[in-house]
Amino acid sequence: MRSFRFASLVGLLLLVAGSNVLAEDGAFPRLGTVTGDRVSVRPGPSKNHIAFTHFARGTRVVVEAQQGDWLEVRLPADRTCWIGADYVAAKGDDRAEVTGNRVRIRVTPATKQASIGFVTQGQLLRTTGRKDATGAWVECLAPPDSKVFVHRDFVALGRTLAAAEIEEVVRTPGTPPVRENPKEPSRTDIAEAAAPEPAPAGGETPKSGAVLVLDSARLRDLYERYRAEHAKPIREWNYSGLRRELESLRDGSEDVTESAQAETVLAQVMADVDVQRQFAEFEQRERAASERIAAGEEKEKNIARAAHRTPPETAAQEYLAAGWVVSLGKHSKVDGTHKLMKGNKVLYFLRSQQYNLDDYANCHIGIRGIVNELTDEFEAHLIDVTEIEVLSR
Repeated sequence: MRSFRFASLVGLLLLVAGSNVLAEDGAFPRLGTVTGDRVSVRPGPSKNHIAFTHFARGTRVVVEAQQGDWLEVRLPADRTCWIGADYVAAKGDDRAEVTGNRVRIRVTPATKQASIGFVTQGQLLRTTGRKDATGAWVECLAPPDSKVFVHRDFVALGRTLAAAEIEEVVRTPGTPPVRENPKEPSRTDIAEAAAPEPAPAGGETPKSGAVLVLDSARLRDLYERYRAEHAKPIREWNYSGLRRELESLRDGSEDVTESAQAETVLAQVMADVDVQRQFAEFEQRERAASERIAAGEEKEKNIARAAHRTPPETAAQEYLAAGWVVSLGKHSKVDGTHKLMKGNKVLYFLRSQQYNLDDYANCHIGIRGIVNELTDEFEAHLIDVTEIEVLSR
C-alpha cells in the first residue's frame, strides 16, 4: 500500500512539473499562458537584459523555442518597440514605411539593448506618434515575428499551435487589445503586401571595372569619394578620414544590409592601403639602392656634416622631416607612439612598423615615410615612418 501511495505521489509531482517542461519531441510553436501577476519581458535570455515590459496573469503567448530556463515568445501586437527614424518614412495617419533594407527593431530608443527582430524595406508599421527626446527614434507597435524572452517558471505550456492560430494569439493575447479599424488589413497582411522584390546583390566585391550596387544614399556618397581618391596616383591616396567614416557606419548602422555593404567598401579601402604601403616600400628600396650606388661613402660624410653644422631647415630638405623624437605617452588620442619636435612645435606625429621609435627617443633624426592627414583637432599630421637617419644624439 505504501509503495502504491509513493508511486502515485511521484506520478502526481511529475505531472505538475511537466506543465512547465517542453515535450520530448520539442514541437513548436506552443500556446503559453502567463501564470505570474507581473512577469518581466526581456529582449534576451538572461537577467542581464533589461525588462522593458511585463505580462499580466492570463496573458496568452506564442512560445517559439526554449533556451535553458528561458522561453522565446512572440511579442504581442499591442506592445510597443522602437526603430531608428532614419530608416522609416511617414505615410500619413499612424503608418510609416521602412526605407532601410533590413532594419533592427529595439525595445528601447538606443542601440545598447539587443534587437528583437527585423523589418524589411517597404514594410508598413503602425506608429504611436511618439519619438524619443532626440528625435532619432520612432515608437511603433510590435511587427510580426518580434521575439522576446520570459522565464519558464512563469509560463504554463499548452498544446502546439497551427500556423493559422499564431496570428490570432499574437493579436489577442488576453490583455486589452489595441483598437483597430475593422476595415483595415492585419499587420501580417500589410507586411506581406509590402514585402519588396529581392534587391540586387550589393554585398559582393565587384570585378575590375564594375561598380557596387548600394542601397544607402550615405554609403553611395562614401563609395563615390573612394572612387575619386582611387583615381589619383598611388602615392597621393589618403583614405584616413574615409576609413573612419566607413568604420563608424559599419559599427553603428541599424540597417544590417547597410552595415554589411559598408564592410565591403571598407575592405576595398584597406586593400588600397596595403597596395600603397607595398608601393612605398618598393620605392624606398629603389631609392636606397640608387643612393648607395651614387653616393657610397660620401653619404655618411654628408650625414655627419649635417648633424654638426647644417641648420635643421637644410637637413629637413634631404628628408620628409627632421627633428627631435619625443614619446607621446599613454593617453594620447593620436594613433601614433611618438612626435617629431622642433623646439616647442610638433612637426608630425610618428608611428612605424619597421622601427622601434623608443630607440630614437631624444635623438635628432631625419625621416621618410607616408603622411596621413589628421583632422583640425590635432596640431599635426601623422607619418608612417619607413626610413630613419640619425643626425645627432
